[in-house]
Amino acid sequence: MKSAIPPDIWETKRLLITKLYKEEEWPLKQVIKLVQTRDFHPSESQLRSRLKKWQITKPSRK
Repeated sequence: MKSAIPPDIWETKRLLITKLYKEEEWPLKQVIKLVQTRDFHPSESQLRSRLKKWQITKPSRK
């Protein structure tokens, strides 16, 4: 199981994640690959959960 990622780390990535996932409609796995850093390794389920918390959906999924 992945360790919890602190909320402040998520917030530093929020704009980029939103842009890629919602505005550019990138697949979730591709978003993860692009935003990963040495200290930020979200799992797919962690990112899905965070997107839900932020109420971010792709335009085609509304």
